[in-house]
Amino acid sequence: MTHFKLATSSALCLCLLSLHLALSGSVCRLTMRPSIESLSHAIDLSAAYLARSCGPDGKFVYLVDPRTGKEADAYNVVRHAGAIYSLALFNRMHPNAEALATILRAADYLRKNYLRDDPSSRMCIVWPALPGTKSAGPITLGATGLGLVALSETERANPDTIAHKDLEGMARFLIFQQRSDGSFLTEYSPASGPVQGQRKLANLYYPGEAILGLLTLYELDHQKQWLVAAGKGLAYLAKSRASLQAVPRDHWALIATAKFVPHYEQSQCPATRQELGHHTIQVANALLERLASGMSADPVLD
Repeated sequence: MTHFKLATSSALCLCLLSLHLALSGSVCRLTMRPSIESLSHAIDLSAAYLARSCGPDGKFVYLVDPRTGKEADAYNVVRHAGAIYSLALFNRMHPNAEALATILRAADYLRKNYLRDDPSSRMCIVWPALPGTKSAGPITLGATGLGLVALSETERANPDTIAHKDLEGMARFLIFQQRSDGSFLTEYSPASGPVQGQRKLANLYYPGEAILGLLTLYELDHQKQWLVAAGKGLAYLAKSRASLQAVPRDHWALIATAKFVPHYEQSQCPATRQELGHHTIQVANALLERLASGMSADPVLD
């Protein structure tokens, strides 16, 4: 049975359309450019869908069979966090009471059901499954990274909603997963500690999500340690990909870089502005080439 990730698609639509709006004044290889009005309308429709798909308990409708309307039991907390982030971006541009109420409801669901203290440290970790249920997979860097984005944005939108100790605990976990060269280990075992995951797409996207989480918290509390770790992470990505002919379509690194650049001078970043700029161009071109080839529904962008 083919299911359609409605919540995920709407969340991604908001992110990518916002990115396209940001790039609309620059050189773009796409042969057809939608108008600002049509993009804004699509963003409004996506935000409205996310609000409708979030239940009273704060849980989104995740998988739906478009032929029958039947909802699947599967759930993905990383995409739950991404939906909160997308709504927070929308609410920041167009303050909206319904969007804010949805953000608060969904953030409360995330915090109460998936966020747990690590018993052996001061870290907070987003776990992959509800307490008492069968694990949906390993504990991942991306879940806590994007979870930190979501909860930091919630606190920004409605101060005194999220305990700062929880946000700090999540950021400490991300730094715990970071190697000295700036790269990240993408999974965590409570028994043995950080490990490198084997899933290709997870290893690709999770570092950018972690970096974005650190930057989102930095903009909230201005603790320099989060900014320094984010700069190290972006420097590793930029330097390790500089000579590649085929660069991954890492949209999370692109979004993180946009947030990082205004803080570059304070960051002690090991990469130059030129190196970060080159990496940005590499990733943006890879994304635009894929979209221009008619592969806008590419599942690796999901």
